[in-house]
Amino acid sequence: QAAAENDLKSLKLIAACDFSFINTVFQSFEPDGATTRMLQESKLINTKREKAADYFSREHFVQEIRKNGAGILGLHTMFYWDNGLVPASRADTVRLANLSGYEAERSLVVENTRRFLENGAANNLLLYGDRGTGKSATVKAVCNDFAPRGLRLLQIRKQDFDHWREIFAALSNRAQKFILFIDDLSFETQDDTFTRLKGLLEGGIEPKPANVVVYATSNRRHFVREKFSDRPADSGDVRAFDTMQEQLSLADRFGLTVIFAAPAQDEYLAIAAHIAREYGLLGGDNAGELAAFNDNALKWERWFNGRSPRTARQYVEWLAAGAGRFPWD
Repeated sequence: QAAAENDLKSLKLIAACDFSFINTVFQSFEPDGATTRMLQESKLINTKREKAADYFSREHFVQEIRKNGAGILGLHTMFYWDNGLVPASRADTVRLANLSGYEAERSLVVENTRRFLENGAANNLLLYGDRGTGKSATVKAVCNDFAPRGLRLLQIRKQDFDHWREIFAALSNRAQKFILFIDDLSFETQDDTFTRLKGLLEGGIEPKPANVVVYATSNRRHFVREKFSDRPADSGDVRAFDTMQEQLSLADRFGLTVIFAAPAQDEYLAIAAHIAREYGLLGGDNAGELAAFNDNALKWERWFNGRSPRTARQYVEWLAAGAGRFPWD
């Protein structure tokens, strides 16, 4: 309300100005497209004032700010945590339409997010699977697609787990909904920060705010790096099974787990073709062109990082750069 009233005061000052001089000033310039448009706009100002007064009523404006956010929450959709919300100045603009494959997996993330926005009945979400399969891109794309509905993303690091109370306090009274995003989550065996993540997921004696949900990506189902020496038969831990169960229970605190496995060959080729069409590198139904494209795509994944959407994109970016030859030529 305070933000709305402050903006309305500024708008009221602007609305009170007499813009009739604009006609006189611009009539002295050589006529061109910009000058003509300015003259047309100046003639419409007075007729628009009454409509603007209705649109920018206090009640309406308060609702607009509550929906779309004010200050940095109105200007940005993605943030970092550094003793407060810090906007991502060059946030990734990926959208769901830019992603190919994994439709079934991605639909679970979309549905969980939709429920979160509509009634708050959403689960903390774990996306795990092979590297380069689009787990992080899915989270960012969902945020971008739902940003007009008041969704914001706050990326946090392991060192921020100690500050979950401050994070909850900063977010709990906001009208926007927030995804707390933990990317590439994993722990070493002796790393006890995984116990602090439990507070972030469940909130301790103070429950997690209703406008906050946690999404994490990981290449490990159970997060903690295990060795055979950690197994009860080889461990000096008197309660070794209890220790293992404590480590494994962390994954259970994510109510929904979505698995991103490495794509089959046909899916990998379809993803590469989708990306290539976005770059304008593949035409229509030229069978010979597509066969050559697919043949090189398979060679690329064997030479480099294995079969994944990331590998497909790296292959297409090589083509988009205009490279005349491949590494195997």
